[in-house]
Amino acid sequence: MEFRTNNILLTTNVRTECYKTLSEINHQPKDIGNASVTPQFDEYCQVVRIAGKVEYIDKNADNDLAMITEYHIPFSVTTILLISGASGIGKALTVKLLETGWRVFVADRDCSSVQKLATRQHQRDLVLGFTQCEASSWESQLEAFQKGLDFLKGRIDFVAPIAGIGEKQWIPFSGQSDTLPVGEFAKPDLSVVDVDLTGVLYTISLAVQQFRRQDIAKEKQWQSRGKIGLVASVCGFYCVPALPIYTAAKHALVGLTRSYGKLLQEEGITVNAVAPHVVRTAISSDEFYDKLEAEGLLTPMDGLIEAFGDILSGHGSGQVYECGPQSGSWKLRQGAAYLDEESYTIERGSYTVQGSPYQVRLANDHYHITTPRVTQNQHYYWMVSFAAASPDMGAPAVTRNHQLAPATPERSAGCDTKTGMVSSARSSIVSSFAQVIIRIYLTPHAGYAIVNKARGWEFLPRPGMAFTRGDQINDLPKRPSRAPWWAILKLPTTAKLDPDTGHGQAIKWHAIKICGSMPRALGIHIPYKATARLDRSRFRYLLRFLCFSHRVVVSSPDFQVTTGPRAILAESHRTRQSELPRDSIGLLCHPKSSAVSAPGTMSNDVLLLLGAAFVASTAFFLLQQRRRVTLVDPILNQLTNGRRRVSAAKTPPRSLSPSKKQREPQEPDYSSTFPPSRRFALAETELASKLDVTRTGIAASKPNWTKNVVPLEASYLDMDGSRFTPCEFSINEIKALGNFPDYAALSGVPLPQPYPEFDIKKALPRPYRPFRWMYHQTMSLTKMETDWWLELENTYEERIKQRQQLYAKHGKAVLQALPGSELACKELMEMALQFLCARYPQYFRLDTTKQIFHNGILKTETNLADTPPLHVLLNNIPEDFAIMLRDNKSGFYLFRAGIICSALGWNVASKIGLRLHEIHAPIPDYREKMQFSMDRYFAKMPADKPIQRGSWGLEIDQPLYMPPGDPHEAHRSTQLPNLDLSRCHLRVDWQTLRRLPLSAGVVFNFKALFTPVTEFRDEPFIPGIVLKVLNEGKRSLMEYKNTWHVEHVVKPALEQWHGEQVDRGLVPRDWEPHTLEESPWYPGWEQSWRRKQGF
Repeated sequence: MEFRTNNILLTTNVRTECYKTLSEINHQPKDIGNASVTPQFDEYCQVVRIAGKVEYIDKNADNDLAMITEYHIPFSVTTILLISGASGIGKALTVKLLETGWRVFVADRDCSSVQKLATRQHQRDLVLGFTQCEASSWESQLEAFQKGLDFLKGRIDFVAPIAGIGEKQWIPFSGQSDTLPVGEFAKPDLSVVDVDLTGVLYTISLAVQQFRRQDIAKEKQWQSRGKIGLVASVCGFYCVPALPIYTAAKHALVGLTRSYGKLLQEEGITVNAVAPHVVRTAISSDEFYDKLEAEGLLTPMDGLIEAFGDILSGHGSGQVYECGPQSGSWKLRQGAAYLDEESYTIERGSYTVQGSPYQVRLANDHYHITTPRVTQNQHYYWMVSFAAASPDMGAPAVTRNHQLAPATPERSAGCDTKTGMVSSARSSIVSSFAQVIIRIYLTPHAGYAIVNKARGWEFLPRPGMAFTRGDQINDLPKRPSRAPWWAILKLPTTAKLDPDTGHGQAIKWHAIKICGSMPRALGIHIPYKATARLDRSRFRYLLRFLCFSHRVVVSSPDFQVTTGPRAILAESHRTRQSELPRDSIGLLCHPKSSAVSAPGTMSNDVLLLLGAAFVASTAFFLLQQRRRVTLVDPILNQLTNGRRRVSAAKTPPRSLSPSKKQREPQEPDYSSTFPPSRRFALAETELASKLDVTRTGIAASKPNWTKNVVPLEASYLDMDGSRFTPCEFSINEIKALGNFPDYAALSGVPLPQPYPEFDIKKALPRPYRPFRWMYHQTMSLTKMETDWWLELENTYEERIKQRQQLYAKHGKAVLQALPGSELACKELMEMALQFLCARYPQYFRLDTTKQIFHNGILKTETNLADTPPLHVLLNNIPEDFAIMLRDNKSGFYLFRAGIICSALGWNVASKIGLRLHEIHAPIPDYREKMQFSMDRYFAKMPADKPIQRGSWGLEIDQPLYMPPGDPHEAHRSTQLPNLDLSRCHLRVDWQTLRRLPLSAGVVFNFKALFTPVTEFRDEPFIPGIVLKVLNEGKRSLMEYKNTWHVEHVVKPALEQWHGEQVDRGLVPRDWEPHTLEESPWYPGWEQSWRRKQGF
């Protein structure tokens, strides 16, 4: 095997010594000491030969990393060393690097998962070495680094120290110190610093010393002595009080990256870091990750891989890549600006509010407020008023004697202390000054900057604070940080007041008073003039975020702005809709009424009277509530160890307008969201020559094509040729491609490898066991094995006949195609037949000239020109297909065509034409945990990234099709006392999901596989994990699975078989049920499966 030129070193915690170069391993077993080494499997040798793509699914963490392949890491000729590359983020990076052709060396405490990766054999040779290492030990790292250097032939191009552990109790909690004898003190536990910081510094020191001995790589794509990629965290930017040591370590890594990275860049060495939000790894509990996943707050692994790819391909240094939640997209997080020589600082003493000293200083038009000694639960409203305004800027001029004052109504300029109103006599004074209202939830060392703007003021946090900036809601980032918010910005007023000065100001000042009287209250005032340019969707998003941890008071003269916050709150707390407290959100609004004249036509006295009446009634309503329960973000619950209580109200909140029906939470807008274009694939077809254009020209994107998309219900056969499908293919181009084009090139999914040893009479389905623990409702997606998209077995003829009988009996209840689905149905049929002919050439043949499909198993010929596409599938493929098509108006996907003969409790007729969430309505937790993710995934799913998943249940006998009202349903409502165990079967619906490249339809296909439960007896670990799920699975999920009707027979058998496996040594006695590393299979499944088939 040929070695590549560049190397990568990944360090972890490892201490094994036995490793050999690949040149010493061939296809014949060799003797190394007492160990027999083969390229297929060797648990002793640390360097093995791997071929082809290495697929990774982290089953222990159950974190579904199938989509890490969405980003292609460049350069297939590089060497890497990874510290802690055998689990979590390190393992995901290892897999992607191997898949892309890198030579990788991993050092970790436990390399067992890397050993299993090393045994995978696929299409091309890859290089992987590994050893044991303790990241916090210099001696261990040095030894591992030297081994990696030897293995990588003396050159390492990229080093990634990824080792990390979570927060630990570093000193006794409050109250625990009292138990120590007087004069004794507990030694702090700084293991987090040892691993997360000191260990990283060890690795960096080794890498830098080695890089300085290396020449700059000559490849234009590399041009570096070496690169270092660190894993920091958003805790390196923000203040997280519950994680002080972890936050300190990550702040240090961010500072190190920005400082040392700039210094080393001059030597041809780069240092950069990725800073994800929360990633599902083994660092925290599944329960914590499940809560975050339900709220869409987890950062997907592909976002980190993409950031690493940019680090590897770029030449920048000292950069930190912040990877956000859900989409995982990254952005460069800039550090604090430097003060230049012209900067100046003026200290202006201190002043005290309720015993808390504040220091104020001015530097380059920035006011900095520091809080040296403040308790965590203090909060204040502040108003910054300035003595004079700059005429040209509309903002105050700064004087050396300037001071800040607390914004109590008594001290606010022009505010009546009895009514909270701004008097007309003083309105001119108020309008002369730029004002900013700050509500500060103080933490130690919190700081804020007030920035001079041409049209008002805005706040910026100093580094380390979680904050959203902007002088308008429209300026909010797409996804603000989900770290705890310690400060919130009120939209600043400009030098000119609202048109409706009287009641607008009254509402604003009363909002201040309301917030001052409620714990954890937050006020947002939106001037009337600002409502016209307000981005309503971003405003709703902001409210959804804030309502997790604050009581929100929204004030605005425009009634339309404030009609939706309660629905937004309900959407943010779907799981507790019936428990929302009455006073969790306040609405202060004054609708424009026909009784109120336009500004300038009504006297200020009348406006004041109206405002006073509104304020008085609203204040009485809001302030007299007895219960004041704070809703807390699940993240804050985790960070504060449950010290804040969640509301337990039993009744849903009532609307402030009882006569009006409460609005449903507004859906996301996907009307302008399209799947990734596949137009570039036309260059790989013969279409250019057919249309007499260049390959470059035909692949070029067309301007404004998104405005000319084929309507949902329109047939492509009747449409103007200039119309486009959502994957950017025109109707003319699709028609020119003809029948059976090269779908492998168009989709990016290769055809399967031939399966010559396949015998239809002996073939058995692979033993899918998609059992998970912890068991919770997730999408559970993994990358599809393209060779197994359509899997045949020895029941083929029986199932085809059974499905034909079902169609003859039920007709449209099992097979339908709505208008507009013609192209997708044809496309699916052609792709499926191409797959069968490539995978099973001994049984299937396609005559594209005569449009005849030959089925050697059934001895049939199908005339494709005369047979509808779905009928071709019905008669030749024993699997179900559902085609989802994009609605060109909303961007959501609807079920428009399909053939379903394996459904339990539903059929095509009951679901056709529905959207995803309507189809999945009976599934527990779908709306709360999966609807948003599924809708977004369908909207953006690429054609070249098909996925697979599995669902399961326990059934009596083998019910294939059970429509609503079927007599077999009676079995599920009773436990038959004489039920024999031999009648109990595991039913697995193995499902795949892929996008059709031309029509952009999404095809969901599945087949039902039945296995007698008695086979679990000889399958290691399976009885134990199934028993765990049946006994402790979430009640609503288990009721949906309908396992109760067989549990009285199955559970005793599972308990017996698990005990037998423990006694036989197949399962360790101390084993705790969890998702198996081999899932969706079990250890030793392949040997058993092949043996049963006779090969």
